[in-house]
Amino acid sequence: MDNFVQPVIDYIKEHDVKLEKPIVFFDLETTGVDTTKDRVVEFDAVRINPDYTTEQLYYLIDPEMHIPDDASSVNQICDDDVKGKPKFAEVADEINEFFGGKSRYDIGGFNITHFDIPILVEEFKRAGKNFLYGGRNIVDAYKVLVKAEPRNLKSIYKNFTGNDIQGAHRAHADTAASALIAFMEMGKYGLNTAKDMFEFGNEGMVDSAGFFKRNQEGTIVFALGKYKGRSVVDVYNNANDKSYFENYIMAKCGSDVKNHLTLILSGKEK
Repeated sequence: MDNFVQPVIDYIKEHDVKLEKPIVFFDLETTGVDTTKDRVVEFDAVRINPDYTTEQLYYLIDPEMHIPDDASSVNQICDDDVKGKPKFAEVADEINEFFGGKSRYDIGGFNITHFDIPILVEEFKRAGKNFLYGGRNIVDAYKVLVKAEPRNLKSIYKNFTGNDIQGAHRAHADTAASALIAFMEMGKYGLNTAKDMFEFGNEGMVDSAGFFKRNQEGTIVFALGKYKGRSVVDVYNNANDKSYFENYIMAKCGSDVKNHLTLILSGKEK
């Protein structure tokens, strides 16, 4: 048992956690965050059995596509790392059996409900198989945390000040509460100015919808969509796809996105 898993086993033994059946905690590294289109590049799972024994299943996986730089900057996995590695379809059966196959062991992880499980379902579907998670207990540490420690104004104010908001859910009381929290955050997180606060909480932000962002070089790029990671100006000038701008962005996106696109293409938003 490795140094990562040993503290888990020590904790559940110390607290006498009872497992009715094996539970498989897993995590995926992927080519991006689109759960319908992006692919798995790294799979890791640890199965914890009721007797506290464990097994691990690990693969680097060939996603059959280029790994975008934005993804590589996060997971440190690039095309050379997965060259010659198995494709997902080649290991799908082994992965399914590790999750219990027809026995359907319980599943655990962090934010797996909205990300890892949908990605896994899509990968199995591409392989001509189904990944069935109905009838399993899904232990999503993120969802438990969000429910146990809500991130609404009332709860955060209580956490920072130890008090309840007087007159909560009326505009003036909530305005003052948000101001106090913001300034207390400055002290707690070592942020000295409004600019520090903005850059800490909104890295690369261009528009409020998050359709565009500034990359590490300061260039405004698409933050999502089929041109994700590419310069907005370069795509407009060179991709020969004006319909994407006219029939999708200008026709279907909100006013803030459209206004920013106009500013970006005119050079006023750089």
